[in-house]
Amino acid sequence: MLDSSTLVNAKFRGAVLSGSGFDGSDLRQADFSRAELVRTSFRKTNMAGANLEKVLASRATFAGANLSGARLVKAEFQRVVFDGADMTGADFSDGDFHRTSFAGTKLGNARFVETLLPRSDFRGAALAGATMKGAYLYRARLDAVDLTKVQDLVQDQIDIACGTPETRLPEGLKAPGWWPCNSDD
Repeated sequence: MLDSSTLVNAKFRGAVLSGSGFDGSDLRQADFSRAELVRTSFRKTNMAGANLEKVLASRATFAGANLSGARLVKAEFQRVVFDGADMTGADFSDGDFHRTSFAGTKLGNARFVETLLPRSDFRGAALAGATMKGAYLYRARLDAVDLTKVQDLVQDQIDIACGTPETRLPEGLKAPGWWPCNSDD
């Protein structure tokens, strides 16, 4: 375990760190590109500006972490928890984030260009200024989320996502008649 460690600019490129714990550590600008992070814990870790390009992660947690400005391009995250994290300005482009939880996460100005987000949970997330160009939102949970300032969001994306009457959509987009989704969707 490396909990509460100071590892600014650390190089973990290609490392297998599955099962490791970095809770409360300072990992600003760390390079985790191509690392494996299965069941790894980064709770309340400062990872501002970290490079997680092409990382493979499953059932890891970044709850309450600072990942502002982080690079997650072409990353594969399955059932990962980012709840309550600050991911302002993070780049998720071309990534694969199946069943990932972004509940209560700050995602302002984040880039989700051509990102796969099926069944991901955005309930309570702040998305003002985020770009969703070409993002795949099949059954993504957008319950009561304010999407009015999300850029490049189109009707086809909304039509396959899950929302509620409280979900606020950008001008010109409308909620599908079948909202809200069942809890098992």
